[in-house]
Amino acid sequence: MPTITDHAVANPQKPAFIMGASGEVVTFGELDATANKVAQLLRAEGIEQGQHIAMMMKNCREFMEVMFGCMRAGVVFTPISTHLKKEETAYIINNCRAQLFIASASLIDVAAEAADQAPALTRRFIVGGERAGFSDWHSALASYPSEPIADESL
Repeated sequence: MPTITDHAVANPQKPAFIMGASGEVVTFGELDATANKVAQLLRAEGIEQGQHIAMMMKNCREFMEVMFGCMRAGVVFTPISTHLKKEETAYIINNCRAQLFIASASLIDVAAEAADQAPALTRRFIVGGERAGFSDWHSALASYPSEPIADESL
């Protein structure tokens, strides 16, 4: 079965997915490069194969990029419903043993309160905004190379 990298090599400009609401196109080349950056960031944050992260994100390209980056790194990702309250969100973060948490800016109030109740979290990121206690996802990701990690699991 062909991988994202196989598609990126054969057809880097071909759409990997199109965001329905905005029509934004993400190519296989872009997805491959960003998934590698996500895997690089996870390793730099000390997240190893078999460890867990949680994400509470709206339907956005970053959701897909994080998902594929986690798969490359062998990291378990737990998506959290955007309709949950802080107590439910905190329960899921704690129950899945997440060490890293990524949240959309539009959900940050619930996400921040839930993250405050999750002592195992070592890092928090926000996508598309700013919040004390959360690092900017895009700024963090920009500092990592788009090459595969040494211990890629795919």
